[in-house]
Amino acid sequence: MHPAILDILSQVAISNTTRNFLYGFPYTDIVKVNEDEVAIKIAMAGIKKENIKVKLIPRGNCQLLEISGDFEKEDESGYVIRNIARRSVRRTFQLLKTEEVVKTTYIDGILSVHVKQAIPEPPTEIPVE
Repeated sequence: MHPAILDILSQVAISNTTRNFLYGFPYTDIVKVNEDEVAIKIAMAGIKKENIKVKLIPRGNCQLLEISGDFEKEDESGYVIRNIARRSVRRTFQLLKTEEVVKTTYIDGILSVHVKQAIPEPPTEIPVE
């Protein structure tokens, strides 16, 4: 399993498995917004906003953040040269149960998913009757 998003930032040395996961296609940046929030930025150029899906899937004591985007089929006739890649995008991140997605934006081909450490509720005293 891949480490939880906020845990990645606290690692001094990133393992080879994590390095391969972070630096493969689709190209991904993880930006520390503040002490308890990161922005996962994924290059999704050419994919329409309505073809992008962001899902949280419960899994045991964690949850998976699944991000996907698909190109629409288009007429391929008429191309003399076709070098621009038209690949679907899929990326899954493991989140802790205490991490939540607070915002997603799609601007200029970059999907940004903001993940924040949830602040636990203060303990509530329950009166004994």
